[in-house]
Amino acid sequence: MRLMLWLWLLASLAPGQVDVRFPPLKTSADRKALEEAGRLEKARRPAAAREVLESHLRDSDHPALWFTLGTLRSRLKDFAGAEAAFRKALEKTPGHATTLRNLAVSLIKQGRGPAAVPFLSRALKYGGMDADLLVWLAALHLELGDVLAAETAYRRALLLDPENPAIRVGLITALRRKSDLEEAVRTGEEALGLFPLHTPLITHLADAHIRKGDYGAATDLLEMLRLLGRCRPAVLQVLGDLHFHARRYREAAEVYGQAHVAGVRDAQTRMRWSLSLAHEKNTARASEVLEALLKDDPKNGLAWFWLGKTRREMGHADRAMEALSKAAGLLEDRGKVFLEIASIHLGKNRLDEAKSAFLDAAKDSALAARAWKGLGDVALKSGHPRLALHNYRHALELDPSDLEIRRALAALEPEQPRP
Repeated sequence: MRLMLWLWLLASLAPGQVDVRFPPLKTSADRKALEEAGRLEKARRPAAAREVLESHLRDSDHPALWFTLGTLRSRLKDFAGAEAAFRKALEKTPGHATTLRNLAVSLIKQGRGPAAVPFLSRALKYGGMDADLLVWLAALHLELGDVLAAETAYRRALLLDPENPAIRVGLITALRRKSDLEEAVRTGEEALGLFPLHTPLITHLADAHIRKGDYGAATDLLEMLRLLGRCRPAVLQVLGDLHFHARRYREAAEVYGQAHVAGVRDAQTRMRWSLSLAHEKNTARASEVLEALLKDDPKNGLAWFWLGKTRREMGHADRAMEALSKAAGLLEDRGKVFLEIASIHLGKNRLDEAKSAFLDAAKDSALAARAWKGLGDVALKSGHPRLALHNYRHALELDPSDLEIRRALAALEPEQPRP
């Protein structure tokens, strides 16, 4: 199948129709105008050259003059004017490949890439296959969502310029968009064998591995880039996330720290950085990261929640309560906040406040078992062991797998007969 594809691509590279040439200049006025424009351009006066041609073209309609005017306008960044001039040239010579190419470029420069596609296709038809034109065409097909056409164009370009790694990067992109991840990985690994330290190839291959679910291979590739000092901030974010989701918190904290130095300031990355630091018991630094985040985003309820947890782990109960109170006022899902608040009250022997907070947490079905275990702790501290036993049993019914509830119940149950 692959052999048939390559044979078809090779056949498609055969010359198409012959490139149309401009007709010769017939009048001395046309020749004089073109020579004067050329002289002014060589003297680095493109604006004056443009004016000579614009003036002369009021009385002439030669395509070579319109083409030259389009080139001058392009040089002067007047891409709309260049488009108009190239279109005039094509009226007389619709198969002139260079004009078709330049018209396509002027459209791309105006942000009208999709409109350039037919002109690039015609340029390839009349002027023969050109790797650069094929790459432009492929990129525009991707922009339009025509992934199969993009893949074909990239493969044709690769036949013409096999030593160009950027073409392979484009092909991998098209294959990823096509969801042909096995082929994307195969193409990427083959390319990496030819260009072993090519940064875009490595990042695109890593992305293909991520889409396939092979996170280990992606991590290895991006770590290689990091060791080479070639990771852009966005790549550092991805690498940090790969470590974070694999629970390699030490590595995640290091990479997120590098991303922060590189200018990454989004809330999610800073949150994950702080959580990685907390997992590594670097609670002081985790707290600093969260406090800096909250200066920029004071209404981030989740950040206030984790700051409260971090402060509590550092033994700063009052400051933890301040942060948790702010979290409770900002978050809709407040069950975890109430559990933290209740635990602080319980530690301070404020039993009524702890009971109230545990009851609030119990309204969240996902946290109800932990909340009822906390209510058992409150009852035990209040001198009501039978009520504590009841609460622990109810907690175990809600979550029979919770070993902490089982231990609390086992410690109390032998002392209390069943009612």
